[in-house]
Amino acid sequence: MNTSYSKIRHIQEANLRLQKRILTENEKNTQQPQPNEVKTLVNKVATEGLKNITSQMVSSPQFAGTYSGYVFGGVFNNVKYQWDCNGVEGMSGVRGMVEGEIITETVEGMATSIGKEMSDGKPGSYCVGFYKEGAANSNFVIYTTSAGKPKCIYF
Repeated sequence: MNTSYSKIRHIQEANLRLQKRILTENEKNTQQPQPNEVKTLVNKVATEGLKNITSQMVSSPQFAGTYSGYVFGGVFNNVKYQWDCNGVEGMSGVRGMVEGEIITETVEGMATSIGKEMSDGKPGSYCVGFYKEGAANSNFVIYTTSAGKPKCIYF
């Protein structure tokens, strides 16, 4: 009887040590960021307003992006930016996945670049859009109006 009790106790102690080691390893893995992990920032434009556009983005060239449904975005400086435009005035969405470029600029600069008037745009504010050469139904800009509401125009 002593032998079987000792074996059972030994197995229980070994299981406890294993559980502690696994829990410790899991804590270490969740606390340390993975080296190639990309952080994702999602902006629900209709409810939160237009955000997550940095001055560095505006001063840099266009970057690769995708557009599907009402969501578009891309990776800039190892951060994945997504703008969910469901409910934004003028936004109609698209079926499937379209690959193109994310464009960022001030309202005044974007109006000049795309050749469209945005007279109701908030002066000096940033805007973001999606562009794919030859796909006019997928080229648009989201900007903030002087009333503080997001708006979409196609070009």
